[in-house]
Amino acid sequence: MEPVIRFSSRNKVMLFVIATLFTMVHIYGQDGLQTQVARQVNEIQTEDHYIKGVLRDELDGSPVSFATVAIYNTSDSLLLTGTISNDEGEFLVSPLPGGKYFLAISFVGYMPVKKTIDLTNSDNYDAGTILLSEESFGIDELVVTAQRMRAKSDAGKTTFFTNKRIHDASNTGADVLKYIPGIHVDFLNNVLLEGSSDIIIMVDGMERDANYLRQLSARQIDRVEVMTSPGPGMDANVTGVLNIILNARQPGINGHVYTELPVNDSEVYIFPAYSLNYGRGKINLFTSYNGDVRRLDIVESSRRTIIGESGITEISSVTDVNQRTWSHRFHYGADYLMNERNQLNFYGFINPYSNEHGGDLSMIVRNGETGNEYFSARKDDDDMSFIAFWSLFYKHLFKRPGSELAFDLSYYNQNSETTTSYFYDNHPENGTNDRINILKPFQSTASLKVDFTSQITGSMKLDMGLKGNLQFSEDRHPDDFQHHNNVSAAYGAVSLFRNGININGGMRVEHSTTGLAGSFENNDLALLPYAAAGYQLNRNQSVRLSYRRSIYRPGVYQLNPYVIYDDPFTLRRGNSGLEPVLNESVFLEYSIRPGSGFVSVRLFYDNASQKISELTFVNNSGLLETRIDNLGDVRQYGFQFTGALNLNNSISLNPYFRLFEVSSSANDNALRHGIHGMREFAFATGISAIASFRKDFTATLIFSYDSPQHDIQNITFSDALYFISLEREINQNFRIGIISGIPFAKSFTYHGNKIEGTGFSSHSEGNVKMSAVPVWFKLRYQFSSGRQVNTINRSREQVERRPVRGF
Repeated sequence: MEPVIRFSSRNKVMLFVIATLFTMVHIYGQDGLQTQVARQVNEIQTEDHYIKGVLRDELDGSPVSFATVAIYNTSDSLLLTGTISNDEGEFLVSPLPGGKYFLAISFVGYMPVKKTIDLTNSDNYDAGTILLSEESFGIDELVVTAQRMRAKSDAGKTTFFTNKRIHDASNTGADVLKYIPGIHVDFLNNVLLEGSSDIIIMVDGMERDANYLRQLSARQIDRVEVMTSPGPGMDANVTGVLNIILNARQPGINGHVYTELPVNDSEVYIFPAYSLNYGRGKINLFTSYNGDVRRLDIVESSRRTIIGESGITEISSVTDVNQRTWSHRFHYGADYLMNERNQLNFYGFINPYSNEHGGDLSMIVRNGETGNEYFSARKDDDDMSFIAFWSLFYKHLFKRPGSELAFDLSYYNQNSETTTSYFYDNHPENGTNDRINILKPFQSTASLKVDFTSQITGSMKLDMGLKGNLQFSEDRHPDDFQHHNNVSAAYGAVSLFRNGININGGMRVEHSTTGLAGSFENNDLALLPYAAAGYQLNRNQSVRLSYRRSIYRPGVYQLNPYVIYDDPFTLRRGNSGLEPVLNESVFLEYSIRPGSGFVSVRLFYDNASQKISELTFVNNSGLLETRIDNLGDVRQYGFQFTGALNLNNSISLNPYFRLFEVSSSANDNALRHGIHGMREFAFATGISAIASFRKDFTATLIFSYDSPQHDIQNITFSDALYFISLEREINQNFRIGIISGIPFAKSFTYHGNKIEGTGFSSHSEGNVKMSAVPVWFKLRYQFSSGRQVNTINRSREQVERRPVRGF
């Protein structure tokens, strides 16, 4: 659609637009739109020079992308050449013969900057960081109608841009993730990237988590950077990284309140939140809250068959429970922008929470020799947990553009006490034999990370870093489980860019010391290489190839050997002798931008050596025992499709599809229990859709379904998950909506497990009972002490309507 501009000073604006277009055409005609900051300095002839620098916003220090940089001759004011700044605000103009020039910088919304540069007695000129100030004219309103670019891809990541439609469909920052293809938020509210929960969520480069996003307003998010093959700067156990880039915080007092209201008392599934922010000058203070309250009726059922000396025993059990989950996380922090080169950020939270499933258990035991036995029990859960966290982040920008040093110090503490009791009315072992499982885990983790980036030349960047992580875990019941896991790491990586080719390579070295008091202490050294290459075929098409090795180390619950009885016939225990899992992954991806949309196609291969899985067998007592163990290698290879598409001005789709073959080879331990290798096809799919209507109505659909997933022994499954919603924005500050989850299904299987083993079989499910059309209402109020300002996204492809802050 054509831009529509309404203004009071028409002649002045038209002259500015015409002049800007003339300048851009002249520059692009000379340089073919291909001037890059990353051009090699050594390509410039000896008698020629270059001018480089970096552009940043004076208020928040964010990069100013796509700004016009022009070079004029001082003698006759003739425009000689120019360029535009890249995504990081960097620019480089070359080649230039010796002489005197005017450097002119301009961009919509900022005051122009001019500098006189003398290259007669100097080889080159580094302008350093140039701060741009906002500029305002007396224009009442600016209406811009255009489609913002949905996504773009480079060698290290894919960047998905938000727009007005996504903001209208989202209330919190976590909602925005639901409209990013490949990201799935499951029924338990876990954030998964391409099926994995071992991911890091960052906000403006600082490590946070999904709960931090839930207290953000959706309008605060500008774009989401998705890294499915993280570089060596990330922890070795991480399979993916989401880096959320925020718009600049508004000065003054501002924030939002969001809540959900269930219609049915037995279908409470709400996630309230609020935020309050105060900014003035260089200081920004904030506090916020996000909650998770669930009250759902759940039926847990299982069917087990055991072939023993006394014949075939069939055990059927049904547990009607009421899920009582609540979590209240209170965030607080401060941001201090000391100057244009130094920033300090403090963030912390406290989080009491509980997850309880209490109800009635009934069981039938059928045996051909002893007959049928019936018994029932009452299951009671008592859970109280508490988490505390704080982080201190410091960043220094050096005078050399693109060079910086960052420190991140954090501390995490978790303290829990969980008791699960089974009180039997009658028991198959002649009399009452109540079972009580008690866990009192405690965990503390201290971490220090140092990252250094140096822009060696215009086309070469060096990244280096160190990280130390000290973790102590114990279970105070019993008190003999004390576990420590200390990891120290160093990494280095080099990035090169030239003529549309982007190459990244590096190595991460991790040393881990893992020990269990009174039992063992293991030391391992892991060398984890990384390599990625991308090539920009043209403005809208690119290819990239990536390889990464990573390592997964078992957690405290997997290592804890304490025995937990689920019922008289089944028990679970951890394994203190678990070995780390080594993963290798490689993929080749092609991406294209049709219009404002984005499509990528990927071929991938993943291999996990000595994967940690659940091993179930009939033990010497005739009980079904489930133990965590290393069982063998698992490989996946297949095809993946990702899209972010605008069908028209009203509808957008975000499809994701992954088809792959899973094959496994059992190790000696698995073979001893009758487990052999398998080969099966599987798929994962998801789609989100947003439709905009007149009178500020927005309708959404979110759907996801994974086929049954084959592990070395187990097969896990769940039903399709889908939500539909309709919302309306009453004014710029207030929004109401209604949402329904899994309508007309009446029952939802959120987890299931099937096993066929030597001398037994097992099938279990967890089903949520629901009404025909479960409904929740949504309310959001956003406020600001001053004039409402929606930060202009500095991409030239944008959909917005706002008061003008600068022109």
